[in-house]
Amino acid sequence: LTSGLLLAHRGESNVAALLDGAGALPPILIVAHRADSCPLSPASDAATFAASLAARARIEITLIDGGGPPSGGNCANSNFHGFPGRDGEFVAIVAAWAKALTP
Repeated sequence: LTSGLLLAHRGESNVAALLDGAGALPPILIVAHRADSCPLSPASDAATFAASLAARARIEITLIDGGGPPSGGNCANSNFHGFPGRDGEFVAIVAAWAKALTP
């Protein structure tokens, strides 16, 4: 889950609501940028979301710093919401996590 709308903020659909009532879940990786200023996907939601699912899934959280320069609105892909200037680091994190799942 990357820059995910993990928790409800203004009544929008969110991942927590979609998973409500689901049984066991597969491993989940959450990647967020500490400077993401989108009001619907703050990096601070990751820990709360992970705690709410801890009994049903293995969840890892990775927070990315730096990059940029950001442009566009808070929720634009060119802002920290989309990890500008950190593309390689982002891909490496996701690839390493997926590879670690492979037996």
